[in-house]
Amino acid sequence: MSAFPADDVMKRYLACPIVGQLQINSLLAHGVPPTAIANPDVLVRAMVAFSGCRFDFPDEVRQNRETEPALLALVRDEIDGCPLDLAAWAPNSGKLAMWRGRLSYIGEACGPRLHEHGALPVYADPLSWLASDRNGIVIVDQMHARHELIGPFAAMGGLGHARSILHSLSITPRIFVAQAQQSDAA
Repeated sequence: MSAFPADDVMKRYLACPIVGQLQINSLLAHGVPPTAIANPDVLVRAMVAFSGCRFDFPDEVRQNRETEPALLALVRDEIDGCPLDLAAWAPNSGKLAMWRGRLSYIGEACGPRLHEHGALPVYADPLSWLASDRNGIVIVDQMHARHELIGPFAAMGGLGHARSILHSLSITPRIFVAQAQQSDAA
């Protein structure tokens, strides 16, 4: 890894081929506008190995793990635009993961793209997010998202999706019950 975290992300991103015409046609057929494919950074493609909320490139895999084709999006810092991570989405399996795990979501959580009620649009999957022209976010790592995101949220995937967001972003503290100590004075 290089001295600056952004260097390894950008190097990997630039090494990946841009999405091919077949992927572009499929995205367009699913209602994704051309601007979402190319802006702010063009989608690229790669073979990746998924492991929960994280993924690896084939040259990083030490074991015999299955790889599958995925579309990759460059995830940038919302303030300074510095590349932070890569998000991989495999349309065939629906798997979604981050490479370095530096963020728990893809999209803009703080930008001007708020829902009409002032809520952050949260999409259930990358295809819906892309179809919205990358407006809002998609949660990748629910465990870490509860510490990074603050509502209100607009569940763009309906009531079931709203329940899922509520469940995944609610912080339930772990509570331990200490046994009362008995007095030795008895």
